[in-house]
Amino acid sequence: PPALPHPECDLYDAFAGGFEVQVAAGGAGGAAIAEVRLRTRETPEGQRGFAVLREAFSSLVRRCPALRDLSDEQLAGSAGPFASVSLAVLRMLLHWARTGRLAFDRRMAQAV
Repeated sequence: PPALPHPECDLYDAFAGGFEVQVAAGGAGGAAIAEVRLRTRETPEGQRGFAVLREAFSSLVRRCPALRDLSDEQLAGSAGPFASVSLAVLRMLLHWARTGRLAFDRRMAQAV
């Protein structure tokens, strides 16, 4: 396979969070839901957002404490924390949360 272009900005985070975060599962009757819906700028008005595995989102919540108290409805809502960012930026943040590496081109710096 062809090599990926080298990103202009490549940051590594040595985050060692010494705590566990439980992301509440907002299902009917208390049933656990394996995914959470996140609204991004590209989400069509009639949809609730893109499905993201709750486990993957938990990694981002550990790094961003402001996300801890948001309900599933708030995450998928039109005023949600990712409603004004692109899906590409959300994917970068999820990757950073999982690996500690945040890589992006300079033209995306403001969005990230």
